[in-house]
Amino acid sequence: MTQLASSHPDLYQFLLSKQPFTSQDNDWLRVLSDLAAEGKHVRLGPQKRVETSRITVSGPKGGSVSWSPSSVKFGRGVSIAGAPVDSHTQRIVPTPGVTERLETWVAFVIEGHEVNAVGFCRDASVRTRQLIEEMAGLV
Repeated sequence: MTQLASSHPDLYQFLLSKQPFTSQDNDWLRVLSDLAAEGKHVRLGPQKRVETSRITVSGPKGGSVSWSPSSVKFGRGVSIAGAPVDSHTQRIVPTPGVTERLETWVAFVIEGHEVNAVGFCRDASVRTRQLIEEMAGLV
C-alpha cells in the first residue's frame, strides 16, 4: 500500500475518494468498519427495539390513507373514505365498505451508531457491490 499512490494513482485516488473523511456520503464505511471491529461475525452488539404504530384505512373505491397516531391527530368532524374518525381514539368508526388495518412496525437500531440494523445491512450490501464494480473498472 505504501507504493499505491505512485504505482496505481487512479486506484489510489479512487480509494481516497471513498474514505469517510472525504465525504459524509461515505460515513457508512466508518459504521461498517466499527461493526466489523466489534466482532459482529462472532456476536451481536447492543441494539434497541423501536416500535412505531401505523393505521391504514382503505375505502371501497380502492384509495387508502395511512398515518402514525403518535404524530397525526384528527379533530372532530374528520372522515376518511366516508368513515368518521373518532377524535379520542384516532380510529375510524366502523363503516360498511371501509377497512382499517393496525400495524406495529419494529426496527432494531444499532446502539452507538443509531442506524436501523436491517436497513443498514441492505444498504451496505448494495453499496459494497457498487464499490467493487467501480473499483474493478479501474484495475
